[in-house]
Amino acid sequence: FKTKWLRDMASLTGTSFINIQEHFRKSKPLTKFFTDEFPTFHSYVIPGFRAPGQDSGRPIAGLAQLSTKSLNIKKIRVKTISPRIQAQILQLPNSKLLWINSYLPTDNGDNNIDQLNEVLSEIENITDSNVFDDILWGADMNWHRGRNTEHCDTVERFLKKIGLLSIWEKFSCDFTHIHTDNKSVSTIDHWICNE
Repeated sequence: FKTKWLRDMASLTGTSFINIQEHFRKSKPLTKFFTDEFPTFHSYVIPGFRAPGQDSGRPIAGLAQLSTKSLNIKKIRVKTISPRIQAQILQLPNSKLLWINSYLPTDNGDNNIDQLNEVLSEIENITDSNVFDDILWGADMNWHRGRNTEHCDTVERFLKKIGLLSIWEKFSCDFTHIHTDNKSVSTIDHWICNE
């Protein structure tokens, strides 16, 4: 149902690129699944992962970057270490775009700061060690501006340090997430870019 909805939305809006976090799939025929479900898109997929020692239960995250086959764009995959990050450089007609997709640790107080710093450090390394003109980083950042936690402060400092900003700073967005109570909302998903 979810993949059909996404295909229908992409068709309706003429979407050329899709960024997915939390597809939760860890199964081996992962690439085949995305190829079958999104036949008009090239798929770059990273499986969901389980914590060491966790043998069952739903995998965490899982990332996918889909690009339409109708555009003839050269894509160079960027090697990543963390299963929370994937990246490609898209050779557009007049520029090179670094396209990052990531799923940051949950902001549960101050318990995941080491994990968060590892992910942010790798993203900084990606931006430092690749040649590109612009950057577009789609992420479930679990960062809600104005929330007073070490997680949010760390993300805020990181974005300033590497000179990036959230699209929501320019374009108003009421929320990107509705909590399980179906009332509370937050803006934890972001498109990050250079100015």
